[in-house]
Amino acid sequence: MQKTAVRELSHVGVVEREVVKSSQPRVRNESNQSESDPLDIFVQIESMRSLKDGWLDGEGKSPPYKALERFAQTFDNYWDDSLPLPHIYPTYEGGIQAEWLIGRCAISLEIELPSQKSYFHQIHLDTKEDFDMDLDLTDRTGWETLRKVLNSVMEDCS
Repeated sequence: MQKTAVRELSHVGVVEREVVKSSQPRVRNESNQSESDPLDIFVQIESMRSLKDGWLDGEGKSPPYKALERFAQTFDNYWDDSLPLPHIYPTYEGGIQAEWLIGRCAISLEIELPSQKSYFHQIHLDTKEDFDMDLDLTDRTGWETLRKVLNSVMEDCS
């Protein structure tokens, strides 16, 4: 196993953390039921299952669990394993937000549930240049666009 230091984005700022990278698949599928990777999409989604309305200081709508499961399955079907997995957080409005820090670029992807309509935003932390777009993650086309953009970010920001 190879250790890699990364920065983890969160709703309250940037937190240093160490992640262990391995050759195991990063997303659970029928042949891999392992929950050892904290970035496994199914593990992250499962951690939101117990959220109830009011989860955020008495406010905040809980994400609909069936919509979370549907998103996880869509992610599992279309995700390119050559890309880094995001950290996923619930949003105040009952959706989810995926976050990455790739090189000097911070990326967020706000996903409405159950529609899977999404808003992508990237900012370069040094130059403050940013880029945004809307995506529909209900089918392969939206995921292909996301893959292309993330590959571009990996080339430009690493």
